[in-house]
Amino acid sequence: SSGINAEYGGVVTGIPCFGVAKNLYQFGDISRLDSEFKRNLEKMQQPGDWFPILHQNEELGCAMRVGKTANKPVFVSEGHGVTLERARHLVTHYTPHYRIPEPTRLADILSREYLRRNTDD
Repeated sequence: SSGINAEYGGVVTGIPCFGVAKNLYQFGDISRLDSEFKRNLEKMQQPGDWFPILHQNEELGCAMRVGKTANKPVFVSEGHGVTLERARHLVTHYTPHYRIPEPTRLADILSREYLRRNTDD
């Protein structure tokens, strides 16, 4: 889902973008409950380790370990004007401490603060 949204948003705006998600939902024969998927997750030990997510031999994205303290992977997909390889590089660069890339994390914090201050409860 993140890749589809990234691709659409990039095409509409003309801005290069890519997808990063905290969760992988079942898609076709891809499932985070799959034993092969679990084995691949266990092999990822260092930030930057990754494995491809394939569907009918097509690479849709990857699961990737980020940060030194993140136990769960993120799921990365190419988008508009950004290859999967470049997306992996950017995610590695922008996730030094948290599981979510720093620009996304800061935008989330700022938008929540704005809503807290400007909406009636």
